[in-house]
Amino acid sequence: MDDKKDIRKSKKNHDASTELKNNNEDWNNKMKNSTSEYKAMCVIIGENIRIKRRSRRFSVKDLACHLNLSESYIGLLERGERCPSMKIIFQICKLFNISPNDLLISEAAKSNENNFDREAQHDAVSSLCKLLTENETEFIIDSIKNIMKIRQRGA
Repeated sequence: MDDKKDIRKSKKNHDASTELKNNNEDWNNKMKNSTSEYKAMCVIIGENIRIKRRSRRFSVKDLACHLNLSESYIGLLERGERCPSMKIIFQICKLFNISPNDLLISEAAKSNENNFDREAQHDAVSSLCKLLTENETEFIIDSIKNIMKIRQRGA
């Protein structure tokens, strides 16, 4: 009886892992179809990863070890030559205690608060949302709702 439970549990874990991998591949494929947007987003994310890593005094090797990735892959991400999967984005955010938004907005836009266009921020988020699967979209919406509840409790 326990063997059947273990087999079902193993199959369920494998199915979840396969779904996550497929969702990440779908996201990357959709992003690659809009080449200029994809490249620009990869460069912004990469620059922000480098900035956050350096501000925390992490070496490339340190970050690679924490994320269970290779140093060369971290280099590709930081140069914008690869775009991280949603899973890696969330791992980085958790490690550095930041929001995904901190990786998606260029430092130039963040540092120039007086001229920062909130509309551009919404456009960036909207563009990304179009690339998400239904499950990822629901996850993001639920996360935003939870943030709003926490803010309301604190206010």
